[in-house]
Amino acid sequence: MHGLDQILLLTETVEGHVERGEWAEAGALDAERCRLLAGLFSDPPPAADLAACRELLGELLARNHQTIQRLQAERQRLQADAARSDRAMRAYERNAAGTPVARLRVVEVDQP
Repeated sequence: MHGLDQILLLTETVEGHVERGEWAEAGALDAERCRLLAGLFSDPPPAADLAACRELLGELLARNHQTIQRLQAERQRLQADAARSDRAMRAYERNAAGTPVARLRVVEVDQP
């Protein structure tokens, strides 16, 4: 069960990074977690541990699903923010293009 313990710790750490918006760190640790998960099945646990493994893997699957939902919601929020920002910049540029302020030059002034 040592491998599953490591995977659970990595899962908690990945979730923390996701909560803080630390996407690169979460991705790097998730890759490590996936590597450990793949290795877990190369040497199956003893039959006595199978029920515990199944339960832990079910928990990991549920937590992973929740993390994916958080990431998708955050991505949608960021996309909406970016779209609003783009619209605001285009409106600002349209409005500023016709104003006398847009045609002003910057002139250096000597300070006394």
